[in-house]
Amino acid sequence: MRGSLPTPGPSTLKYGGNTSCLEVRTDGEIIILDADVFIMDSQYDATEYKAHVGWGHGCVDDVVANVRKRFLFHHDPDHDGAHIEKMTSRGSELAVMHGATVEVAAAREGLEVVLANRQS
Repeated sequence: MRGSLPTPGPSTLKYGGNTSCLEVRTDGEIIILDADVFIMDSQYDATEYKAHVGWGHGCVDDVVANVRKRFLFHHDPDHDGAHIEKMTSRGSELAVMHGATVEVAAAREGLEVVLANRQS
Protein backbone atom coordinates (compact mmCIF):
# COMPACT_ATOMS: atom_id res chain seq x y z
CA MET A 1 0.00 0.00 0.00
CA ARG A 2 1.36 3.42 -0.89
CA GLY A 3 -0.10 6.84 -0.27
CA SER A 4 1.04 10.01 -1.93
CA LEU A 5 2.13 13.30 -0.38
CA PRO A 6 -0.45 14.68 2.04
CA THR A 7 0.47 18.32 1.34
CA PRO A 8 0.70 18.84 -2.42
CA GLY A 9 2.26 21.95 -3.84
CA PRO A 10 4.22 23.34 -6.81
CA SER A 11 7.45 21.65 -5.72
CA THR A 12 5.80 18.22 -5.83
CA LEU A 13 3.90 18.61 -9.10
CA LYS A 14 4.78 15.72 -11.39
CA TYR A 15 3.22 12.49 -12.69
CA GLY A 16 1.56 11.26 -9.50
CA GLY A 17 2.75 11.89 -6.00
CA ASN A 18 1.13 15.24 -5.29
CA THR A 19 -2.44 14.29 -4.53
CA SER A 20 -3.92 12.59 -1.52
CA CYS A 21 -4.61 9.29 -3.23
CA LEU A 22 -3.88 5.73 -2.21
CA GLU A 23 -2.39 2.79 -4.11
CA VAL A 24 -3.28 -0.74 -3.01
CA ARG A 25 -1.57 -3.82 -4.48
CA THR A 26 -3.27 -7.16 -3.96
CA ASP A 27 -3.30 -10.49 -5.79
CA GLY A 28 -1.38 -9.03 -8.72
CA GLU A 29 -3.76 -6.10 -9.15
CA ILE A 30 -3.19 -2.43 -8.49
CA ILE A 31 -6.06 -0.28 -7.28
CA ILE A 32 -5.78 3.53 -7.14
CA LEU A 33 -8.24 5.35 -4.88
CA ASP A 34 -9.36 8.95 -4.64
CA ALA A 35 -7.31 10.79 -7.25
CA ASP A 36 -8.66 13.37 -9.68
CA VAL A 37 -6.49 12.23 -12.58
CA PHE A 38 -4.56 9.03 -13.14
CA ILE A 39 -2.09 8.97 -16.04
CA MET A 40 -1.13 5.43 -16.94
CA ASP A 41 1.40 3.88 -19.28
CA SER A 42 -0.70 1.62 -21.49
CA GLN A 43 1.48 0.89 -24.47
CA TYR A 44 0.04 -2.58 -24.98
CA ASP A 45 -3.34 -4.23 -25.05
CA ALA A 46 -3.80 -7.47 -23.07
CA THR A 47 -2.84 -9.73 -25.98
CA GLU A 48 0.32 -7.78 -26.85
CA TYR A 49 1.37 -7.44 -23.23
CA LYS A 50 1.85 -11.20 -22.83
CA ALA A 51 4.86 -10.98 -25.16
CA HIS A 52 6.23 -7.83 -23.47
CA VAL A 53 6.07 -8.54 -19.73
CA GLY A 54 9.07 -6.97 -18.02
CA TRP A 55 9.77 -4.49 -20.82
CA GLY A 56 8.86 -1.57 -18.55
CA HIS A 57 5.54 -0.72 -20.20
CA GLY A 58 1.99 -1.21 -19.04
CA CYS A 59 -1.27 -2.65 -20.22
CA VAL A 60 -4.70 -1.05 -20.09
CA ASP A 61 -5.93 -4.11 -18.13
CA ASP A 62 -3.29 -3.68 -15.39
CA VAL A 63 -4.97 -1.11 -13.19
CA VAL A 64 -8.46 -0.34 -11.99
CA ALA A 65 -8.61 3.19 -10.67
CA ASN A 66 -11.30 4.86 -8.60
CA VAL A 67 -10.46 8.28 -9.98
CA ARG A 68 -12.33 11.01 -11.85
CA LYS A 69 -10.31 10.83 -15.07
CA ARG A 70 -7.94 8.16 -16.36
CA PHE A 71 -5.62 8.95 -19.24
CA LEU A 72 -3.84 6.25 -21.23
CA PHE A 73 -0.46 7.33 -22.55
CA HIS A 74 2.75 6.00 -24.10
CA HIS A 75 0.91 4.69 -27.11
CA ASP A 76 2.62 2.08 -29.27
CA PRO A 77 3.75 3.67 -32.56
CA ASP A 78 2.20 0.74 -34.44
CA HIS A 79 -1.27 1.52 -33.05
CA ASP A 80 -3.58 3.61 -35.18
CA GLY A 81 -6.39 5.76 -33.84
CA ALA A 82 -8.90 2.92 -34.05
CA HIS A 83 -6.69 0.66 -31.91
CA ILE A 84 -6.16 3.37 -29.31
CA GLU A 85 -9.92 3.98 -29.21
CA LYS A 86 -10.45 0.23 -28.67
CA MET A 87 -8.03 0.34 -25.72
CA THR A 88 -9.81 3.39 -24.30
CA SER A 89 -13.14 1.55 -24.58
CA ARG A 90 -11.60 -1.44 -22.79
CA GLY A 91 -10.50 0.85 -19.95
CA SER A 92 -14.07 2.15 -19.67
CA GLU A 93 -15.47 -1.41 -19.66
CA LEU A 94 -13.10 -2.40 -16.85
CA ALA A 95 -14.18 0.59 -14.79
CA VAL A 96 -17.86 -0.32 -15.18
CA MET A 97 -17.12 -3.98 -14.32
CA HIS A 98 -15.58 -2.80 -11.04
CA GLY A 99 -18.36 -0.34 -10.23
CA ALA A 100 -16.34 2.80 -10.93
CA THR A 101 -17.57 5.87 -12.77
CA VAL A 102 -14.50 7.28 -14.44
CA GLU A 103 -13.82 9.11 -17.68
CA VAL A 104 -11.21 7.18 -19.69
CA ALA A 105 -9.43 8.96 -22.53
CA ALA A 106 -6.28 8.69 -24.60
CA ALA A 107 -3.67 11.29 -23.73
CA ARG A 108 -2.34 13.25 -26.68
CA GLU A 109 0.15 15.98 -27.32
CA GLY A 110 -1.22 19.38 -26.37
CA LEU A 111 -4.05 18.01 -24.20
CA GLU A 112 -4.73 20.25 -21.22
CA VAL A 113 -6.79 19.18 -18.24
CA VAL A 114 -8.13 21.76 -15.81
CA LEU A 115 -8.75 20.42 -12.32
CA ALA A 116 -11.32 21.97 -10.05
CA ASN A 117 -10.16 22.87 -6.55
CA ARG A 118 -11.62 20.23 -4.24
CA GLN A 119 -12.82 21.41 -0.85
CA SER A 120 -11.85 19.19 2.08
